[in-house]
Amino acid sequence: MGDLAVSRMVLRGFVLLVGYCCLSACGGAENRAAEHLQKGLQHVQAGDHEKARVEFKNVLQIAPDHLEGKLHLAETLEQLGELRLAIGQYRQILGIQENHPQASLRMAELLYAANEPEKAREIIDGISTTAILDEVRLEALLAALQFTEACCWLL
Repeated sequence: MGDLAVSRMVLRGFVLLVGYCCLSACGGAENRAAEHLQKGLQHVQAGDHEKARVEFKNVLQIAPDHLEGKLHLAETLEQLGELRLAIGQYRQILGIQENHPQASLRMAELLYAANEPEKAREIIDGISTTAILDEVRLEALLAALQFTEACCWLL
């Protein structure tokens, strides 16, 4: 074999090695994020929300747009009483996936509780009711909004 043929073989081998490393690194990151997510869910089950927060943040360090990680972090922040941070996470979710059913419903509930029924109504009107998993919560929020809107007309 000539020098040119050997060089091509070495180059092909190098390209294959780099490609393999890239693919395995991506899979490794996904696996690490999934492991942290599982650990976080276990901590939630055990009632340890501080440890759950750390694990969900680890998920987001690995995969910043991980919707499930953001959603669980938001829920955990609520449990810790950090509503501003939770709302920030819900907003980020809605920035990634507009009308995300769970984030939309919870965001609307928090806005209603914060005495901002107009903003809550805007969010609710933008989501598909067929996508909502918890129809009871949606119906309760809609009834509360209708009551608030009716009261406003009386004033």
